[in-house]
Amino acid sequence: MKDLFSKALLGLAVLAPAAALADANNFNYLEGRYLNGEIEELNDLDVDGWELNGSVELTDQIFITAQFGEVEPDEGNFNVELETASLGLGYVFGQTANASYYGTLRYVEQEVAVNNFASTDEDGYAIGFGTRMNLSQQAELRLNLDYVDVGDEDTFVPSAQVVYSFTPQVAGVLDYSHSTDLDYHTVGLGLRFYFR
Repeated sequence: MKDLFSKALLGLAVLAPAAALADANNFNYLEGRYLNGEIEELNDLDVDGWELNGSVELTDQIFITAQFGEVEPDEGNFNVELETASLGLGYVFGQTANASYYGTLRYVEQEVAVNNFASTDEDGYAIGFGTRMNLSQQAELRLNLDYVDVGDEDTFVPSAQVVYSFTPQVAGVLDYSHSTDLDYHTVGLGLRFYFR
């Protein structure tokens, strides 16, 4: 009975939030999100989709960042799919015990497919600056501003994300982003998995 009680306490200790789960200085993670958004320039077209993104630290200051996602209209006969992929490097140029300040430079590729028939591919780049801050022992806030230049279009994309850690390895994420050129915004909800 005593052994069972000890195991139960150990299990609760593992499931309970640790003293400091949020780690704004950890860039080793994989994240998956469901996206829901609206393109105001296309008569307030509702879209939904998904996105995978993550990063891996190469050194204390340099990390690789990658992203792949797809969105399409919620309903209707006219089907337009937008796929976006990016790969780049990030540099942490400032760090405290509870915050990181970073910049990123990424190669970006976009493909637009209409009714699964005609498609166009364009590529370009994105430059971003952001900060990640611990709000509490479990919560982190990320603020970011990207300048994206793909094909003949360029836009600024401000975004904000709240990360809530359930364990040192698993966190929930909620974010909002807005493309100023297209009046296109998305809300994302998903999970993040830390692997270091």
